[in-house]
Amino acid sequence: MSEALFNKQKVLIVGGTRNIGLAIATDFMRHGADICIIGGYSKSNLKEALQKISKVNGSGSVCGKIADMSKRADVENVFTFFDECYNEPPRILINCQGYRPHNILAEISDSEWDQVMNRNVKGPFITSQEFFKRVPGSVTASIVNIGGLSAHKPAKERAHVITSKAAIIGLTRALAEEGRNHIKVNCIVPGVIDTKREIGQPQAAFINDNEFLKGSTSDVSEAVLYFANPNTVYITGQTLHVNGGRFMP
Repeated sequence: MSEALFNKQKVLIVGGTRNIGLAIATDFMRHGADICIIGGYSKSNLKEALQKISKVNGSGSVCGKIADMSKRADVENVFTFFDECYNEPPRILINCQGYRPHNILAEISDSEWDQVMNRNVKGPFITSQEFFKRVPGSVTASIVNIGGLSAHKPAKERAHVITSKAAIIGLTRALAEEGRNHIKVNCIVPGVIDTKREIGQPQAAFINDNEFLKGSTSDVSEAVLYFANPNTVYITGQTLHVNGGRFMP
């Protein structure tokens, strides 16, 4: 893949301050993109991510912001911030945010269910909707959603998370149809990736999991860059599993 493939391409990465999102941001920077990373709550994570990305040997630029992407006012403010940074809206959107609490089915409260749905489904929906509004009809743009393996290979104590990640597959297809010949929309489903998990959000436990290797964040980011590639205009509405063979559709 050419080092200048995304030269001056404008990229918005929601959930771009840690783990997979940070790897995606770093790779876009390396390929010359101008990027904006959005964190959900941690200013320290945002600061560290901006410092790390800034050190990457690339011709692009980086900015960042904290926002609750399940709130439309925050999403609109993010797009305004992006315009202020780059004088134009993004042409590539990566929806990488995720909230994965564990709880047994009988103890999932309405509030916990709503929190998961707001962050994992409503957020990508609102952000994608606002992205659609800002892409001129003459421009080819791209959205890449990050799904979850448990939507395809279920695990216990994740009913809300599994439901939300399954919804992302449906949202991807719906957006691809809405954006036909204009905005391509695809989904990457990571397997078990070697990342640092938040307290209370451990990795799902899958049957026979010890038989498979863990993947790296770069495995996922390379797939994201492929889908975001401006030359892959004929691929849309698709879901790609990056999981080392843990699930084979």
